[in-house]
Amino acid sequence: MNVRRSTINVLSAVCIALVLSNSPGSLLAADVPAQRPNIVVFLVDDMGWQDTSVAFGPTTTEWNKTYRTPNMERLAREGVLFTDAYAACCVCSPTRTSLMTGRSPARTRITNWTSGLKKMDGNRLMTCPTDWRMAGLQPEDGFPKLPALLAELGYVTIHSGKAHLGAANSKGADPTNLGFEVNIAGSRHGSPAGYHPNPKWLQNHPGLEAYQGTEINLNDAITREANKAVNRAVEQGKPFFLHLAHYAIHAPIQAIPPYVDRYRTAGLPDAEARYASLIESMDASLGAVLANLQQQGVLENTVILFLSDNGGLSNHSRATTGGRFVLDRHNTPLRAGKGCAYEGGTRTPMIGWWPGHFPAAKRVSNPVITMDVFDTVLELAGMPTSEIDSLDTDGQSLAALLRSGRQSDGPAADRPLFWHYPHQWYGDIGKGDGIEPHSSVRAGRHKLYYFYSDRRWELYDLEADLSETEDLVKTQPEVAARLAALLVERMRSVEAQLPIDKKTGTPVPFPRFPRFPP
Repeated sequence: MNVRRSTINVLSAVCIALVLSNSPGSLLAADVPAQRPNIVVFLVDDMGWQDTSVAFGPTTTEWNKTYRTPNMERLAREGVLFTDAYAACCVCSPTRTSLMTGRSPARTRITNWTSGLKKMDGNRLMTCPTDWRMAGLQPEDGFPKLPALLAELGYVTIHSGKAHLGAANSKGADPTNLGFEVNIAGSRHGSPAGYHPNPKWLQNHPGLEAYQGTEINLNDAITREANKAVNRAVEQGKPFFLHLAHYAIHAPIQAIPPYVDRYRTAGLPDAEARYASLIESMDASLGAVLANLQQQGVLENTVILFLSDNGGLSNHSRATTGGRFVLDRHNTPLRAGKGCAYEGGTRTPMIGWWPGHFPAAKRVSNPVITMDVFDTVLELAGMPTSEIDSLDTDGQSLAALLRSGRQSDGPAADRPLFWHYPHQWYGDIGKGDGIEPHSSVRAGRHKLYYFYSDRRWELYDLEADLSETEDLVKTQPEVAARLAALLVERMRSVEAQLPIDKKTGTPVPFPRFPRFPP
């Protein structure tokens, strides 16, 4: 380790502790760790559970064999891998705002991706709730903000990459209004203005002006600027929180040299070769972050949490040449993908890494969800549990599980996880597998879905049927009824909004589980 910088960090932490101990209502000096860890949340856009050479499932699949992600392999080899990690939503903004607030989309009412302040969505039967929080996250909305809380703990807070937290013409579109000290390329835009420099870069991705006219790709540009911001924090002797949120692998699916050539040579369809090159470019960014932390002498005191904002894209822009290249099947063995209700829409890669503090090569199957990251980061940063609890979040800290690698130290295996998406991602009913307004709950091995279009319930046993092919709702009605009760109770407790029936102009009824004959 770089001794000079390590000493600076320790002195800085001591100074912070002294200041806090003399500040009314703040943490006591005894509660402040001697040296707060640096924290990197490495968030990938639209990265599916299978979009990596790391096997998150029970076996290595053809998809795992397709991609090259050596830096993810390193994290998995040296850290804790979550086999059953979930995004808070099947699309991006609700998940991203849940990470920032620790609250579920149903509670924040940020239940769809934000864009303009007048965006609506729907299908031939229903429209979205009329007053969902289209503006997204805002500084005055009263929700706790993760970067602001970390700043109070003495962290330099850095955002680099995709934000998509607030809508156009709103304060929340700028991450610096939400607690970040540094913003690189973050705006209201949810998709990149191309992965190669073009005139829209200056408009959509602030802070990348220096790269205009160069041949650098977007993934490399936001990584270089993130590393520069990290280096400044290290020079100041302060701990940092880096939210490196890639636009990759979101559409447009563009080729990233030099990675694309290996996949074309391997005979992948062109769309898949381009997709794979985006994945490998993202992984190269992870490698560049690790190398920079090593060079700065802070690698040993840096936590990395790797995750995705929703399941992998499968309903458009991918190859459709047959075999495994079929729409809604690019996440096999998971069913469907981004924007859908099923496992392919929300199950995602997740790894926690901190050598010397987290055990190596651990695989845990505790079901976890985006909101858990909020509590986890705050606990790792040294916030007392009592203060985290007072924030009334929907997550649970994974810090003890990460430190021990023991599943008994994490959330219970049957802890209910909930999803609520009263929207139509795009198109109309029938345009994609499970792409329609829905709510769902997972408890233990079972997952129950409710689809608003035809008041339909579906139940699957994920342990026996990961691909969700056998609906058990009529053969195991007692299990379905138990989960339905959990789902409706949760929806009522957070006053979940419901889609609007076009015929009546009023919200559709709350779900009711039918009684089947014996």
